[in-house]
Amino acid sequence: MADTTTPTRSSTLGLCYGRVSTREQADTGHGLAAQRTRAEAYCHAMGITPGEWIADQGRSGGLAPDKRPGLARALKMLADGEAHALVVPALDRLARNTRDILEVADRAQAQQWRLVVIGLMDSGTPEGRAVLTVMAAMAELERGLISRRTTEALRAARRSGVRLGRPPSDRTRAAGRRIAELRAQGRPWRAIPAVLDAEQYPRASGDMRPWNARACRDALATIELDDQAAAARIAHRNSDIRLS
Repeated sequence: MADTTTPTRSSTLGLCYGRVSTREQADTGHGLAAQRTRAEAYCHAMGITPGEWIADQGRSGGLAPDKRPGLARALKMLADGEAHALVVPALDRLARNTRDILEVADRAQAQQWRLVVIGLMDSGTPEGRAVLTVMAAMAELERGLISRRTTEALRAARRSGVRLGRPPSDRTRAAGRRIAELRAQGRPWRAIPAVLDAEQYPRASGDMRPWNARACRDALATIELDDQAAAARIAHRNSDIRLS
């Protein structure tokens, strides 16, 4: 069972964590040796006893914490009370999105160990906790904005008479793209159905009824809504606030 007593600075044992992706290994400024030196020097300067050096090599910062073997092991050691702090040389070594950073910070708070990002924050200090509060607030704001934009797009689609459900078929998407091209060329809605019929674009899978202006509007709105929903899902999955 982890010791729930908050350690003093002099008794704090820190795990130093670093990471490089395959692309970054050639960059000596972000090399593991440089990261280790920085983390351990900080520990000595701040009265933290540097414990084990743990690194993930060839692992993207976009991976969730539990998907990186080194970080997952460090988090388990901290949860088990084998160390009192996780010391990281830079924020993007820990993660590249706000969601994962806040997940690690939440574990630190719940399990009573310190998350230290050199030059940015120490969750064991009031200033560090303030930084985390701001990050959490910004992430929540962006999630709310995405939700609102998606809701507004759905409402607009319903007002236009678009039937919402499964994603558009490849044929519907192809017709929608062609309609978008024709509109970009300045073609009026009333002229587009004849073009689609001449080029033999089906209205739907197996539906060879003639096109009309209303069907053209619906097809274009359907693919635009699907594109917006896909973009929103990608942004939400990445926690939306990306780090360089």
